[in-house]
This record gives sequence, structure tokens and C-alpha cells, in this order.
Amino acid sequence: MRCEFLIDFVNNSLKDLKKYKEKIENEFNMPLSEDDISDMLEDEIYKAILDSISYRFLKIQSTIGEKLFKEVLEEIGISTLNKSFVEILGEIEREGIVSVDEWKELRVIRNSLSHNYPEELAEITLAINEILN
Repeated sequence: MRCEFLIDFVNNSLKDLKKYKEKIENEFNMPLSEDDISDMLEDEIYKAILDSISYRFLKIQSTIGEKLFKEVLEEIGISTLNKSFVEILGEIEREGIVSVDEWKELRVIRNSLSHNYPEELAEITLAINEILN
């Protein structure tokens, strides 16, 4: 039951990301350029959209990593009690749910968003394009 709630949360957040992408695509060519991101950061509405994209992605990523992986493993009969995240991720990969490399790529995007600064426009642009892709 908890697993279903978490999956619904992730799916609803993905739907939100899709809406944000559609809104951006109505005004900008994809992939976004640094100039596009710079312009968006100067506009209150688009800045809020970029903030929402970042927030949604961070929530999706942390929900999956901190909660859903454990719930999925428990549902299929694999105990996560006293296991580190690395061990849980190994089990997730063995079950064919996600590869460690794919997860690391998502973490890089997440980290670049959670530690970004306005002068790191290239990194922000890359991360936003990766998410919207």
C-alpha cells in the first residue's frame, strides 16, 4: 500500500514536469540555451517554473532513493533491514529496476541543482535540459 502511494507521488510529479516542459516549449526552442535560462531567471513566472522543475526533480529523486527502493525490495521479499544505501542500490540493480550508473547520473543532476549558483549558468542549463529530456 505504501509502495502504491510513493509510485503515485512520483507519477504525479512526473506529470507536473511534463506540464512545465510543455509551457517552456511554447516559448523556447529545445534544448534550452544558457541565454534562454538567463532570460527565464529574469522573468518571475519562468523563474518560478525553473524552481518548480528543480524542486519536483529533487523530490522525485529523493523519494525514489530514500523510500521507494526500500518499499519495492520489501514487497518482493528482500529485506532492507540494516542495509546501507549502496547495498539497497545493488539489490535494485540485481532486480533489473535501475542500473547503478543510471542512478549515479540522476544523482549528478540532482547535486548540480541542489548546489547551483547563478554564475554556474552552464551547469544549470545542462541540468534543466537533462530533466526535461
